[in-house]
Amino acid sequence: MTKPDPNTYWVLPGKLLAGEYPGHPSRAQARLKLRAFLNAGIRHFVDLTETDEALESYQPLLMAEAQNLRVAVTYVRIPIREYSVPQRPDVMRRILDTINASVKREGITYVHCWGGMGRTGLVVACWLQEHGRTADEALAELARLCETSQKSSCRPRSPETPAQVVWVRQWHRHRHTAGWAGTT
Repeated sequence: MTKPDPNTYWVLPGKLLAGEYPGHPSRAQARLKLRAFLNAGIRHFVDLTETDEALESYQPLLMAEAQNLRVAVTYVRIPIREYSVPQRPDVMRRILDTINASVKREGITYVHCWGGMGRTGLVVACWLQEHGRTADEALAELARLCETSQKSSCRPRSPETPAQVVWVRQWHRHRHTAGWAGTT
């Protein structure tokens, strides 16, 4: 299945795509990139970046491009600090619920962080557990999926940090525990 950008990978072909920040420092390049995502059928964007990261918000350009193409899109930002994990399990629950709701709707859902490997891999591995994989199976499947992203040649680990891997391994067991902080 075709991808709108080489630094992405299919989690659920035709429904859920994951990868890096879909914007660009150049406004013209950002428009081209976003148009490629929209032309590929991406209609739901789940942004894991924080507002204080050194990234220009692409949301205004996304909405303008969607309007130009006469397509409806949704954009949700649920931030996770870079190289980190959610502060509480309910944050991950909200991310996964958002993805699950989007995947059921018309169009493709795109989940991303800055580089597409750390926070995005964390979320994808937890999502895979929600859909029947064990933590080990989810991490192994994520590794296979990430190999289809050009980014994997320079960032071969997903998730990227030990804390993110611990979170994935503990997610299935602790996802319903309100006070669990995901640390060891």
